[in-house]
Amino acid sequence: MNASQKELQYLYENLKNGDFFAFYAKKWWQYFAKLIFWVSGVKVSHIAGVFDVKRKDNILTFRVGEQLVEEGRVTNTYMIVHTMGDYLIDSRFKDDSNDFYYLPNANKITRSQNKELREYWNTKDDYNFSELLLTPNFIYRLYNWFRKKLGKKPKKIYDGVCSSAAAQSMRAVGITDSKFNDKVPNPREFISFSYIESINKVNT
Repeated sequence: MNASQKELQYLYENLKNGDFFAFYAKKWWQYFAKLIFWVSGVKVSHIAGVFDVKRKDNILTFRVGEQLVEEGRVTNTYMIVHTMGDYLIDSRFKDDSNDFYYLPNANKITRSQNKELREYWNTKDDYNFSELLLTPNFIYRLYNWFRKKLGKKPKKIYDGVCSSAAAQSMRAVGITDSKFNDKVPNPREFISFSYIESINKVNT
């Protein structure tokens, strides 16, 4: 078994609710990732949360919640299949334009906490006025904030603060870190939180 298969096997056997994935967009034209790297000093440009992990008949299915610039908060279902001695993962994690990391959570998430994670990631995001100052697309968010106050339907929310959404997902289930302090953490700050057990690069 080669190194990448061993890493996928580890992911297949150990992935659990409340874990996280991290990505780094490494192509030269992915300028937003380069900006995050320049600001934070760490090669992680995107954070996503894991919930609804299920194992059955040599298939691991899991849902991923993440905050995207274009779409706001979204969820998708992925799988790892163990067949004929090999481990196969969705193409999302095999994109050679991104480095892929597995961040296990130091906490064991209960069934009720997993339900709260599901509710959190399936709920459209909202920010108060003070948080607007700490987010990308500030003008767009400010415009939406005033629309909401005037009783009008907000336009589609854009957000790039994926690490903030990940940290908020933990707060939603009662897990916090003293470093958070109600601020919007960047990816470097997020991966240093006490509930991030380790950072494991996965070569798929």
